[in-house]
Order: sequence, then structure tokens, then C-alpha cells
Amino acid sequence: IRNVLDPIKVDVTGEEVYMYTDSPNAPNKGTINNPKIISDATTFENEMTNGSNGSLINGFSYRFISDISYSSFEGYSSLSNVTMTGNIEGNGMTISDIGLFSNSKYTSAGLFGQIGTADKAAVVKNLTISPSLVAFNNSISVGVLAGTINNASVYDVKIYGSDDEALT
Repeated sequence: IRNVLDPIKVDVTGEEVYMYTDSPNAPNKGTINNPKIISDATTFENEMTNGSNGSLINGFSYRFISDISYSSFEGYSSLSNVTMTGNIEGNGMTISDIGLFSNSKYTSAGLFGQIGTADKAAVVKNLTISPSLVAFNNSISVGVLAGTINNASVYDVKIYGSDDEALT
């Protein structure tokens, strides 16, 4: 008998497919073995800011299960001052049309203000970001993924500009 909270590997087309239980009552929700599921822009914004418990530091694990379009999202992303110290498995998905903008004075700004800290590591992998705008007029350190990356691993993250060419 299989524990329903464990990921299920299903061989459909020669690829491994993982399925997760997305229940608010699941034990260890947001851990590396039971990541929180991200399927749309609103969930992404809410999970990242709610997971920070008011401290603007988020240490949970997340897994994208679909591409995320901000085309119908009102306003700009509010994550530019969140420090991500958990894990993000982008699962090969794309965040598109996201507006990264603020006139606030931030030390670091981007999709996240910072990824990782001196004492808390982070991982972001298998994700593509295609922003509609990146403008932090009063910030010191600016990047599309993050203004600062410290004690973090970033794997297979692609950034595309408006002309669909990969930026390095």
C-alpha cells in the first residue's frame, strides 16, 4: 500500500511524471518532499508573500505545474522585496508577461529581492522568465530573477526579453 502523500512516478511516455497531493491538511506541506503547488499568477503571489509570515523571508519549497501568465494580473508583481530561502522547482515552466516595477527604495530587487542569505541556502531551477517590464528606479542591485543571489544554487533558469531572445 502506497502513502498518498508520496510522489507517484508514472511511466507514460518514457518520462517520469510526478503527482503531488495538494491538500492544506497534508503534513509537512511546503517541504522538499511535499512542495506547495504553483499553478497561476495569483497563487504564486499569495504563496510567496504568505509564506514569508510578514518577515518577507520565504523558506518553503514550491513546484510549478503549469506555465504562469501575468497577462490578466492587475498591477505589478509584489515579490520584488521578498527573500527566497527555500526551493523552487520550475518544472520547465515559464513565467510570462510579469511586470517587475517599483519606485520604492530597495537594496535588491527583481522577481525576488534576494535568493538565499548568509545562513539560509536556496535553490531555483528549471524555470524560464519572460518579463514585460523590469524597472526599479530607486534600487541599488537589480536583476530579473533577483537583485542579489547569496548562498544559492540556480540551475537551468532562462531569461527572455521582449524579442524572445535568451538574455545572458
